[in-house]
Amino acid sequence: MKPPGGKPPPATATSGSSLPTVEASDPALSSALLALVIAPSAAAERRVAERYRALGILDAASDHFSRAVRLDPTDGAAYEGVARIWRDWGFPHLGVSDASRAVYYAPTSAAAHNTLGTILSAIGQRADARREYERALTLDPRASYALNNLCFLSLLEGDTSQAVRECRAALAIDPDSAPARANLARAEAAGSR
Repeated sequence: MKPPGGKPPPATATSGSSLPTVEASDPALSSALLALVIAPSAAAERRVAERYRALGILDAASDHFSRAVRLDPTDGAAYEGVARIWRDWGFPHLGVSDASRAVYYAPTSAAAHNTLGTILSAIGQRADARREYERALTLDPRASYALNNLCFLSLLEGDTSQAVRECRAALAIDPDSAPARANLARAEAAGSR
């Protein structure tokens, strides 16, 4: 899958070129690709996809998440990966079905519920998004990312005191969370007005 009207992928060196490729220069990606060649599986495809995503090469990540789904149509984590790619490309509405499948196939995954929540929030379904974030927290009470997303949602809804509580709770779990710190600053500034 390529993003509609999206940017072309970053250039990689062709064979015989003296320029390094990301596949050769990133040890984690090289290792994941080698493992995929040695033992192809949905999980191996997903590991490659996750590394490409971490490197910001979303088209390659999307391709590998999609291959993982083809190899295992019940791989909730792969569906979640596809949904996150659509969200990151700026087309969250195209990720709704994949995020829903992620939750269906991985109902106890806090990350899957959180991803569905981010998709729903992005398309304006805030009440449903809140339920997904809360479900993520029920499954993993230390999911600071879900608390941060609740904080942001409370900010959008104009409930600054609730946002401050949620952001502080997120920071109590993960004091280094830059998004939670930024949301807390926004919530405190909005609350002081």
